[in-house]
Amino acid sequence: MSWDFGPLRLVLASPAFHRWHHTTEAEGLDKNFAGLFPFLDLAFGSLYLPRGRRPERFGLLGDVIPQSLWSQLAYPFRRRPAVS
Repeated sequence: MSWDFGPLRLVLASPAFHRWHHTTEAEGLDKNFAGLFPFLDLAFGSLYLPRGRRPERFGLLGDVIPQSLWSQLAYPFRRRPAVS
C-alpha cells in the first residue's frame, strides 16, 4: 500500500492523497483539491481518502494521454481545436 502518513494523513498531502487527486475512477472524481493540506478538503467536504485501497486508473476523462515519455512531455504544447 502507498504512503498515507498515518496519523498525519489529514494534515499533509501524501502520495496516497495525490493518487486519489488524479484518479478517473468515479468515487474519486472532483475530490482532493488541496495542494498540501488535506484538512481543507475535510473542512469543505471534498476529501476522499479510503484506507486500504488505492485507485487503478488515472488521467483525464475523455482525453487520450500518449504512452511514450517524449509524447507526454510534448502533450501540453499540442494544438487543440478551437472551442466555439
